[in-house]
Amino acid sequence: MKIIIQGLESQINEGTSLAKSMERYNYFFGNDEIELVRASESIGNMPEILLNIAQELENYQKTRNKIKSAMMYPMILMAFAVIAVAVLLVKVIPSIVSLFPNPDLLPQVTKVVLAASDFMQASWRWIGMIIVGGIIAYKFSYKNLLLFKIFVDDIVLKIPAAKDAIKTFYLYRFSKLLGDFYRA
Repeated sequence: MKIIIQGLESQINEGTSLAKSMERYNYFFGNDEIELVRASESIGNMPEILLNIAQELENYQKTRNKIKSAMMYPMILMAFAVIAVAVLLVKVIPSIVSLFPNPDLLPQVTKVVLAASDFMQASWRWIGMIIVGGIIAYKFSYKNLLLFKIFVDDIVLKIPAAKDAIKTFYLYRFSKLLGDFYRA
């Protein structure tokens, strides 16, 4: 951040407009922010628009943090559920089955659970690597592949609880941005 601010300062001191200087750091500044600054430079209400941008970015960050913290509880519950099932399959089920004298007389559902238990015991390293690799591949794909991101976002928007909150948030951002452009 310090390097970006120093770069902006040196470019402005050389006579470059703030919007043009911000374009050089478009990986950091959003297009909407750059265009708002460009519009406010031509009208002359730069302090008001910069204050609006700062407030909007703070609100956006607070909302993102609230959403992340709200999603943390279900994610932790899911992780504990997966761990509990894994412990049951690897440790508990084999010890219970050893109590029965003839495993061939067990119900079919129990045999399937035993097969899953044997599979997890035999290949737990592979399962762990597949899970870690899947998480890394998901994060990479979501960040770098637009079609994958669209696919995942489409699925998230079909979740009833998330759909309304996400749509309301982005409608708010759109109307706020439109109002800021109008003011600029």
